[in-house]
Amino acid sequence: LLSSGQILITYGNATGGTTALYDPATGTVTPSGTMLGNMGEIQSVLLTNGDVLAIGFAASGGTSLRSSEIYDHTAGTWSATTGDIPFDVNTKQNLVALPDGTALVYDGNGLTAEAAIYNPGSRTWTSVGVPTFVNHGDTNAVVLGTLPTSKVLVPGSGGAFDLYDPVAHT
Repeated sequence: LLSSGQILITYGNATGGTTALYDPATGTVTPSGTMLGNMGEIQSVLLTNGDVLAIGFAASGGTSLRSSEIYDHTAGTWSATTGDIPFDVNTKQNLVALPDGTALVYDGNGLTAEAAIYNPGSRTWTSVGVPTFVNHGDTNAVVLGTLPTSKVLVPGSGGAFDLYDPVAHT
């Protein structure tokens, strides 16, 4: 939900990603910008500055992506982040906004797992280590608590989980 009260809808395919704004007050959908890449399986989070961060799996050819994009909620436009995600994002990625304004992406494809933090101030990604459990696909992270004690619960397979500490970056 954007500060305007509208809902940003993202969808992508092999020819590119597009977005629209849904206005619940009027029930209308209005086109709102074209994404730069051809992302599919897009995940996005609302950052505390009001912008939206989006990541996704390549919609064309099934290849992994390292790119991410920012939707500027005031201009209604997309732009690339300054740096790439430090690992290939595949169909098992998950993205969660953190209370301090950053965002955590973790990716576990059953063989490997990696995690990184997005900093909206520098528009860059930083690797934050390897989660303990690799099979994080098709799960959702939950932010537990509020700053400075908030942690992120990342479910794994078989009842296992990781607990990410955004203060200690572990």
